[in-house]
Amino acid sequence: MYQFNLRAILVYFDRLPQSIAVTLALTGIAVVASTLLAFPIAKARMSGIPPLVVLARAYVELFRNIPILVLLYVYYFGLAQAGLHLSTWWAALLALSTNAAAYCAEILRAGYSAIPSGQREAARSLGLRAWQIEVFVVLPQVARVIIPPFANHCIGVLLGSSIAAVVGVADLADWMLATGSDSFRYMESFLVAATIYIVLCQGVAAVIAAIDRRARAGLR
Repeated sequence: MYQFNLRAILVYFDRLPQSIAVTLALTGIAVVASTLLAFPIAKARMSGIPPLVVLARAYVELFRNIPILVLLYVYYFGLAQAGLHLSTWWAALLALSTNAAAYCAEILRAGYSAIPSGQREAARSLGLRAWQIEVFVVLPQVARVIIPPFANHCIGVLLGSSIAAVVGVADLADWMLATGSDSFRYMESFLVAATIYIVLCQGVAAVIAAIDRRARAGLR
């Protein structure tokens, strides 16, 4: 009869810090990369120029409707058949970033749409240039508007990063699978990994909530 025994996998805990670090690094870089990619996509969708609108919308619909696992296989196995060999890390990062950019673009578009057009008109009347209006007037307001949904975006990327274990990236999910396979203590390994993911997600939520409170306090 099965008996839960967490001590049976304690010997594998020495690999946990490195696995968690890989997960956080992959998540952080993917969040930054997807946000940078999302800006031109969101701008294109709001440009009013038909070809740009169609291309941006096609990107969003395409990458929102393809599972990250499929993207990962395309980048790692598919591109290799075409002669472009990506490492497991870069394939996972590319899959996460291109998928997350589609969602982030919609968050940014919603943030821009929430800014009254009168803000830009008032800025232009003061003689500000287009880049000054964007950097000093619009972007700070957009940032405050999108903080709550951006938290969900970051958490989604963090959880999605677990798919990297499929191709052997040594992240938290890979530690979970390797520990379960070596020790035959799958339940213990899964529960430890699940607990750490919960803690990491709550940490991300807490940090962004603190940023949100500070931004609101600044407005007052």
